[in-house]
Amino acid sequence: MNCKANTALVTGCFLFLATAVFSCEKQSDDQDAKSVSAVAMAKNKKIDDGKHKRIVQSLHQLEDKAVQLMKGGDLTAAKQLIDKGIKQTEASRGKLDNERGRLLLLLGNLERDKGNEIEARRHAADAMALFMVQKNIEGQFRVRLTIATLEENLGDQAAAYRQLDEAEQMLPKIAHNKEFEAEYLMHKGRLFARQMKYDEAMTAFLKASRIFSENNKQAQADALMSLAVAEDANNNVKQCRLSLEKALKIYRKIENKDGEVKVLHKMAALAERDKQYRKARILFKKTAELYAQLNRSSDETKVKRHINALPEPQKKKK
Repeated sequence: MNCKANTALVTGCFLFLATAVFSCEKQSDDQDAKSVSAVAMAKNKKIDDGKHKRIVQSLHQLEDKAVQLMKGGDLTAAKQLIDKGIKQTEASRGKLDNERGRLLLLLGNLERDKGNEIEARRHAADAMALFMVQKNIEGQFRVRLTIATLEENLGDQAAAYRQLDEAEQMLPKIAHNKEFEAEYLMHKGRLFARQMKYDEAMTAFLKASRIFSENNKQAQADALMSLAVAEDANNNVKQCRLSLEKALKIYRKIENKDGEVKVLHKMAALAERDKQYRKARILFKKTAELYAQLNRSSDETKVKRHINALPEPQKKKK
């Protein structure tokens, strides 16, 4: 009996040990499976994150190209690009709402430039709704600036100021990027210029150009161009020419022909106004050549007709 009891005890011990070993092996297998699953999930997340970043980057590039087309006056091509970008964001299930908001806002700016006030407001409102859901203060700030420009163009200066005041209150929350202040100053400067407050306008444009000079040469040149126009309106022609020369140098350095032709056209007009017809003729010819390079045939034709209408420079007396 004792022998049988001992045998049963030993057998029971072996069964217990076998069960324990099996249990440990099963737990180990489960942990390995979980580890493999976690690695796979992390890998998939990394792939998804990488894909998302590439899509966002491509949308930002598309946006930049559309902005350049708008500055060049090709609103049709710009709209096609923007519509393409917006369509790409539709299937993102909210993951690209910030990019969608930026494109909708740009579309609003385009419609504003075309004079479609209702469409401009609708797109700006849609962009604001997305930015508010995403708690995107930077986006909301830019919507305020867009609506301010729209109100300014419609002649409602009080409404424009209200929008700029709202934008100004947001500046402390986005102070990490000084360019937002510069954008605000550009809008404020244009509003001052429209009210013929040229001293205030020049101060705003000059400060904006200095902020942009740190990291954004394109915007710096644009600010200098606006500064030159305000200086000319304030009868400060000498300073106007200096600002134009600075802007021209930057545009050429960054190979921006749209900006370059704008400056040359202004310089030519100044020379003509001062009855420097020889200089005006040279500058208008360079302007026409650039318009041709940019395929802006209508502008090229207008400039060539203007050249033909210029008085002939007087010959120097012997």
